[in-house]
Amino acid sequence: MYDVIVIGSGPAGLQASMALSRVRRPHLLISIPNAYRNNAAAEMHTFLTRDGTPPSEFRKIGRDQINAYGFAKFVDGKVVSAEKIGSGFEVKVEDGTKYDGRRLIIASGAKDVFLPIEGISLDLSLRLT
Repeated sequence: MYDVIVIGSGPAGLQASMALSRVRRPHLLISIPNAYRNNAAAEMHTFLTRDGTPPSEFRKIGRDQINAYGFAKFVDGKVVSAEKIGSGFEVKVEDGTKYDGRRLIIASGAKDVFLPIEGISLDLSLRLT
């Protein structure tokens, strides 16, 4: 049983994990490997102290800092369900593995949906399906 399960490891999920690590809460962070909204971006912008940083470097720095505290466990997988069970939550990933937590943070991000405008091609899909 984890104190918290965090779904998503982009900036919001990593920030939640850092905050939980700083207050010494054992938690689980689940994310789909290499499925980030900014996969097509070479650099991040408008993120304080990290403007111009490659997204993969940002995630690596975040994970390294979080791992230094020793309270986070990272799991690669696609969450297929999250249910309120009693006073906690049960989260199931695609391979059938289930995790229990007292609290749940959903930081799964957003997906851009572009209008079909003639002459413009924006294929920035995350390949989440």
